[in-house]
Amino acid sequence: MSEFVTQYDEEKKEFVGNPMLLSNFVRVTPEATEESLPEGWYFYNKAQSQPRMEPPSVYHFFELQTSIEGNTITETWVAVEKTTEEKLLQQNKIKDLWATKPDLEDFSTWVFNEDACTFLPPVACPSDGLMYGENKPGIDKKYWWDNTNEEWVVVTDELKAELDAK
Repeated sequence: MSEFVTQYDEEKKEFVGNPMLLSNFVRVTPEATEESLPEGWYFYNKAQSQPRMEPPSVYHFFELQTSIEGNTITETWVAVEKTTEEKLLQQNKIKDLWATKPDLEDFSTWVFNEDACTFLPPVACPSDGLMYGENKPGIDKKYWWDNTNEEWVVVTDELKAELDAK
């Protein structure tokens, strides 16, 4: 059983006021008991804070949804897929950002991947390191895509200084 109660306007689909402790509500509302509430009042199961995890894909976002079953309102976080229009807008933002890269000629062979909503190199980065610019704890080896030779090269101090100067 929930430890909170709340008032909810089903016609307007909105909460009225703030939730309160069930024990306090029972003390100040004579017709309320721990099992029964007056009309318009509901037991309230509040969602935990927004999930600290990645959504299922780049085309999803978390949305707080409210459901009513009998005299209980429950809030839950749900991964919602973006609409076709939202996906296209997101893709176009990435493509526009990509077009403004000052060193775009270094990435001319990269191809936009709609599923990942990002540009990917023609050859995957070696698995024993990361692309230059990415960071993950414990992985220090970095690679740079050499567009001229179409291969990944290990980032040396000399190459790093050159890349940082761009």
